[in-house]
Amino acid sequence: MSKRNKIIIAISVILAILIIFLIVLSLGEEEPTVNQNINKGTGFPGQIPLGEINEIELPKTLEESKVQSNLNATALTFAEKFGSFSNQSGFENLDDLKVMMTQSMISWTNRYIIESKAKLIDGEEYIGYTTKALSANIQYQTNSDAEVVVTTQRSESRGVATEPRIFYQQLQLQFKNIDGAWRVDNAVWQ
Repeated sequence: MSKRNKIIIAISVILAILIIFLIVLSLGEEEPTVNQNINKGTGFPGQIPLGEINEIELPKTLEESKVQSNLNATALTFAEKFGSFSNQSGFENLDDLKVMMTQSMISWTNRYIIESKAKLIDGEEYIGYTTKALSANIQYQTNSDAEVVVTTQRSESRGVATEPRIFYQQLQLQFKNIDGAWRVDNAVWQ
């Protein structure tokens, strides 16, 4: 027998064994029925098989997570804008934030702007703050209101040639849920 014939025979035998193995394997598998759970776990302690998870709880958890993420994002955005201003900016930061406020917070903001503008002195030395929100921590939350504490890094600049002073400060925010949107009802620097 030639070397070529031996290789052909060896390949044929291997293929035949492989085909037989696949046929035996497919005959041993059982087709799952409609009611059969094919997602059973491996049985490790504390593991819940996938088929036994209550399907009603999963969307609720996702919805709660979405609401909390939205609340945190709103708090972070508000804190950065609320804490970033200068004595020469005309309170633009507060005017921009009114879309994120309740009516009572808008009223407070309007009074604050009027009182602060009356105290401004023309030609006064520049004072500015830049605020970066680092984290938001939900203290409590119900369907109608919430409290979030935002940790910030703030930078205070005075004059034109001074190094800014860096400090950390927390902003406590009270929220009201108005027509499905979280609005700031109170903001207090700690």
